[in-house]
Amino acid sequence: MSDFSSITWAIGYTWDYDLQVFTRKMQHQKLSFGDADFHHKEISKQLGLN
Repeated sequence: MSDFSSITWAIGYTWDYDLQVFTRKMQHQKLSFGDADFHHKEISKQLGLN
């Protein structure tokens, strides 16, 4: 977890901020579609940069 989200995690559980919603969506998308490293490797492979 990044420093920013660690610092503001308590704020994210209030009604004023949606940090927990965005964090959950981000984690779900990483599990469903792959993280940035996965996509960088796939693009490099398709471009023949390996």
